[in-house]
Amino acid sequence: MKTALTLAVALALTGCATTEPTQPPRITRQRVEQFIQKGKTTKAEVIAEFGQPGGTTVMSTSIPTMTPNAIPYETIVYSKVYAVFPADVISLIVQLDRRGVVIGYIFSGQGLAL
Repeated sequence: MKTALTLAVALALTGCATTEPTQPPRITRQRVEQFIQKGKTTKAEVIAEFGQPGGTTVMSTSIPTMTPNAIPYETIVYSKVYAVFPADVISLIVQLDRRGVVIGYIFSGQGLAL
């Protein structure tokens, strides 16, 4: 009887346990500079490292060019507000070519690692 009661209490408490969704690690200038390699890092790798972007824009162009991969084709944007004192607002804009490879990025904000 004691074992059954212990088991019932354990099962009841298990139902109360919750897990919070995992957040990607904080985006910092240092992480961006160490991770992103122009001409090598892919969109999938950026998303795996920094999480889902806040927005994605696909460019359309009818301008012929000798180097089609040099024109930004897609841009993914991260914008985060870290509510610590002092507050830190960062933006990361990643430009990709038609193959989904990084051709450039812009990072703004302090991007401090805390």
